[in-house]
Amino acid sequence: MIDFERKDTRRRLIDAATDWLSHHSAQALTLEAVAKHAGVSKGGLLHHFASKEALVEAVLRELFASFERQVSERAAGEPDQPGRWLRAYVAATYADHAPPLDVFVNLLSQITAQPGLLELVRGDFLRWQARLLDDGVPAERATIVRQAADAFWSERLLDVAATDDASRQRQRDALFALIAGEAL
Repeated sequence: MIDFERKDTRRRLIDAATDWLSHHSAQALTLEAVAKHAGVSKGGLLHHFASKEALVEAVLRELFASFERQVSERAAGEPDQPGRWLRAYVAATYADHAPPLDVFVNLLSQITAQPGLLELVRGDFLRWQARLLDDGVPAERATIVRQAADAFWSERLLDVAATDDASRQRQRDALFALIAGEAL
């Protein structure tokens, strides 16, 4: 069980739901289970999240924010030149601690079944696409790099392609070369 004692209640509930979703399906997620896992009463949970859907949305928003922080941290360490955000996006996607795939797998059915969650995913995609297209790299190349990184992530999400560390590094390096405009 996660040590939730030092976190505020809302944060504890989101972390508890995320932890729950890393081990159970979204259909098995209940407000009672999350409240118990976080050490909060159901009433305390309902104070912060009026429904399971609201809690799932908060988890999804936190996952997006976490990935954005990872990319931003990497971008801060990149030279201020074209492709900075693309390199950071690729590096974060190919990192060992990329967004938690088990949670996304368990959320996938909820995302596709709830129009509001699907719109949230679309909005996140559009924000990234706009940022990456405004990174000083030709639009077609930027889109191809983003699509390749997203495909890598999706293949891992669906567990359809096993990639060893050396292969993953070669793929990442090829995308970096593409960002720089180098021939592959």
